[in-house]
Amino acid sequence: MKNNPTPTSTPVHGDSRIWMFTGQGAPLAGSAQTLYETDPVFRQALEQHTGFLSGQLDVELLSLLLESGPAVASQLKQTQYAQPAMVALQLAQTAMWQARGLRPALVLGHSIGEFAAAAA
Repeated sequence: MKNNPTPTSTPVHGDSRIWMFTGQGAPLAGSAQTLYETDPVFRQALEQHTGFLSGQLDVELLSLLLESGPAVASQLKQTQYAQPAMVALQLAQTAMWQARGLRPALVLGHSIGEFAAAAA
């Protein structure tokens, strides 16, 4: 008998990049700080997307994504902050990737991540 292994996947031709956007795991306080400080496209997009809710919440989303510490971490675990913060973070990452010429062949989103997937 000849040993002919069965392929476990089908090769994909061309661009096979997939972007996946998560649901509501609370982002970590300060999780956007490094990209915010080093990537101008990310910074501008994050300011834009967090700015849409400026004045609508009792805390600025941008500060939750840039600052760290127990008080900020506690706030960021609350759904009313976690969900819009997650979408703003994902949309800012999308803008950064697109500015670098990256385009997905497919996007997937789970739960709140579906908003970012729809915009990507």
